[in-house]
Amino acid sequence: ETYLEFSREEEKLPGEIIAKQMGVPYDTRTNMDVLEDLRDSGVEAYPNVLPASFAVSNGLTSDKDRIYPLGTISNSTTILSKESGFYPIIETDEHGFNNPKGLYNKNKIDIILTGDSFTEGYSVHSNETISAVLRQLDFNVISVGKGGSGSLIELAALKEYAEPLKAKIVLWLYWVNDLVDLEREMKSSILKKYLNEDDYSQNLISRQEEIDGVLIDYVQSKWEKEKEREREKLLIIPVIKITKLYNLRMRINLVSKPKHKPTPTPISILSIFRDILQKSNQMVLGWGGKMYFVYLPSFERYSTGNE
Repeated sequence: ETYLEFSREEEKLPGEIIAKQMGVPYDTRTNMDVLEDLRDSGVEAYPNVLPASFAVSNGLTSDKDRIYPLGTISNSTTILSKESGFYPIIETDEHGFNNPKGLYNKNKIDIILTGDSFTEGYSVHSNETISAVLRQLDFNVISVGKGGSGSLIELAALKEYAEPLKAKIVLWLYWVNDLVDLEREMKSSILKKYLNEDDYSQNLISRQEEIDGVLIDYVQSKWEKEKEREREKLLIIPVIKITKLYNLRMRINLVSKPKHKPTPTPISILSIFRDILQKSNQMVLGWGGKMYFVYLPSFERYSTGNE
């Protein structure tokens, strides 16, 4: 087993195999490798902090009180996921979203998008996101979407950034995992206030310096821990594989494959989701805008019928 572990070729991820078959480049570096390389080249790059990370902790502690950021560090360089074989390197706007700077002008916004990674623009260049394509069609567009966000964070983002700007149109992009994300978000007392309290707001659009401060502290505290975790993987994972005879069992086809069964969504979550959409729609109508619900079906819905 020890021989099999250390004599085998480095395992390739499915995406890397497909990229090789298609003859397209594939970046084999980890997120941390890319960020370290950017920093070594003189770019002050930070990880792309996701608001979903703070649902269980109920935000972060600032000098004044508890705060729940909805974007990442503003005016910073960060990277997105490499589903397309490369890490998109982006510059965040003045509120930590994937937009060009200088768009936050009241009564001048045609469209605001809220949603998760599809809305943020994962795995594509900044000029290829949904909001960027709409801007190329001469609309004034801002995206406040962030990867991993569910409906409660999306409602909060509309309250904090769309309502002050009075956007004419709101596009709410929904994907199938949003209900699962919503279950996690309901653990945050701050996020629940957006649904349960009329006119609740953290006034985030005017607190960016404070937000950046707590996010930079958060990133710095996690940075060394993440690097240590990656070093441990290189040392510990081979030992675990050898102990469990992983390579030998792979050779004789004794490695069980987990079966993923769709988990029914609780009725209570569906009811909360309905309430969130109703409250969002009323808020948008209140400033004279119009909200459109954009349903993004999963590939599995058509390939297997399981979603």
